[in-house]
Amino acid sequence: MSMETDFRALLINDPAIAALVSTRIYPSTYAQGATSPAVRYMRIGGAPGMHLRGSDGLDQALMQVDARAGTDASANAVRDAIVAKLNSFSGVQGATKFQLIELQSDRGVQFDNTGPTNYYTASMDFAVKASAD
Repeated sequence: MSMETDFRALLINDPAIAALVSTRIYPSTYAQGATSPAVRYMRIGGAPGMHLRGSDGLDQALMQVDARAGTDASANAVRDAIVAKLNSFSGVQGATKFQLIELQSDRGVQFDNTGPTNYYTASMDFAVKASAD
């Protein structure tokens, strides 16, 4: 399994997040026809961890997480549940040992009325330091 797969498992296995979005947590793009609220996540940057003697064995990634919902309040509720789960998290999920996950950026809720359905999206970036368990 990849770190990204185990990152998704952290979200999907959390009771507070699951109560809001069920299993609607998708990599990169929302599933076509997905109901709201829903979450998508993607790796938007990162590099192998290094120190003066070379690799430290950690994968350092920047993960973007977006919570999309039909109302501002719902998007904020999903965002709050995600931040409560991920910010300052360390532990093992699947084959990944998460050394630390920390919130780097919370861009608030944006309104999107460009498509046939209006959505509110809360976007966050998390710095992830992880290694294979």
